[in-house]
Amino acid sequence: MADTLTPTDVLSKTEDTMQTTADAAKSSAEKGMAYGRDAMNTVRENTERMSQRSKEIGERTMNAYAQAGKQTSDMLGEVNKAMTDAYGRSLANYEDLSKQAMSVRTLEDVLALQNAAVEKMQDNMAAMTGVYSLFVSRLTQVMQPVAKQAADETRTFAA
Repeated sequence: MADTLTPTDVLSKTEDTMQTTADAAKSSAEKGMAYGRDAMNTVRENTERMSQRSKEIGERTMNAYAQAGKQTSDMLGEVNKAMTDAYGRSLANYEDLSKQAMSVRTLEDVLALQNAAVEKMQDNMAAMTGVYSLFVSRLTQVMQPVAKQAADETRTFAA
């Protein structure tokens, strides 16, 4: 005769099956929650690390820009002094030329004045070239640390 289940046996087996299912569901939920917590902790840690690195990069970059600003101010002072000196030399050159022009009497004096004018113009051009060269070289010096900082921070953040 085949095994027959009594209502009590059916009820008992159903309760066992339900308990096993509930335990499995609880275990799955707990594992899912644990994975979720781990993922959230990893995201939080990575976000904190990236935020800290960004803050440090920002501080170093701002320091580099502040230093560049001070150096730029110093550079502009140097360029302004060089321009003032060049302008003063130019005025002196033109004063000398004016005096020489007032004393022109002969063709020889005219030729000497023309030669002097060319020399003074060359002096003035050389002085302005010097000012421009000073400006470019100092600006390059000012920008090198800023460019280096930007390159270093790009590598640092990527690491």
